[in-house]
Amino acid sequence: MVQVGFVKLKFHLLVQMMATMLAAFVQVGVKEWIFKNVDGICEKNQPSQLTCPHNQVFFTASAVW
Repeated sequence: MVQVGFVKLKFHLLVQMMATMLAAFVQVGVKEWIFKNVDGICEKNQPSQLTCPHNQVFFTASAVW
């Protein structure tokens, strides 16, 4: 009976790892697409008011932690 629970745990861990990897690839793909297709992404007067993410990431990370 205990072994069946362990198999389920391994399956859930595997699915969670696969979902995490898929999410990471999607996020990197979206970031790359935005950098290639949005003009002036890191400029101050960008029409869509998007900012360069490198400055924001440090602020967000420090605010969360």
